[in-house]
Amino acid sequence: MPYQIEYACVNIKGGVRESNQDNFYAQERYRYGKEKFNDITKFGTLTSDDNAILAVYDGMGGESCGDMASLLAARGTLDFDRMPGDGAEILRDLCLSLNDAVCEFAWVNHIRTMGSTAAIMRFEPSCLYCCNLGDSRIYRLSGGQILQLSHDHSVKDYYRKKAPLTQYLGIPTDEIMITPHIVREEYVPGTRYLACSDGITDMVTDEDIARIVAAAPTVREGTLTLVSQALQHGGVDNITAILCEIKA
Repeated sequence: MPYQIEYACVNIKGGVRESNQDNFYAQERYRYGKEKFNDITKFGTLTSDDNAILAVYDGMGGESCGDMASLLAARGTLDFDRMPGDGAEILRDLCLSLNDAVCEFAWVNHIRTMGSTAAIMRFEPSCLYCCNLGDSRIYRLSGGQILQLSHDHSVKDYYRKKAPLTQYLGIPTDEIMITPHIVREEYVPGTRYLACSDGITDMVTDEDIARIVAAAPTVREGTLTLVSQALQHGGVDNITAILCEIKA
């Protein structure tokens, strides 16, 4: 029998920024260009047989450039959603395709600085694959414990508060080949997974994330509480969070 995956997604501007450079992908839904100032919530259910993708993208490079980079990434994910095949290979191909799309847009429009992070989950019949580029994170949450599955692609021991990224969507292939971090997870009913932008992780500690998610009776309530907590702590960045739970 396939597993059911319940999820809740929130994408909002936050309490300080004038625009939203974050985006997401969930069941053919993302934040369209005309929704630049909209706050979006989406709740739904997947099955493990769907080969479905849930993803978070955090754009960089200034208001219009970051917004477009994350939009290109979210829109391009549609072509790979529910695609049959090996999950790790498909996620690598997806990242390369999205990277090409962002780079091509930047080249055509003479933009020097433009990019997006990526935090992607793909649900296959037998397992879950998690993939990331940049510092948008993916966590496994179970039994009150939290484990970061993603890898922060950033300069270590950087003297500024926000370290530069070493991997993201939008790096020309003649400069460096992107190498997404990919992990495979076995399904365990009751386990929850969180993909989020740094609008969550810069405002809410890992310990508080674990506490909030463990106390939430549903993923909907857990996601809304995480977002509320980020806003209460300042909400200085755009906020995107997708919380999902594996159901038997």
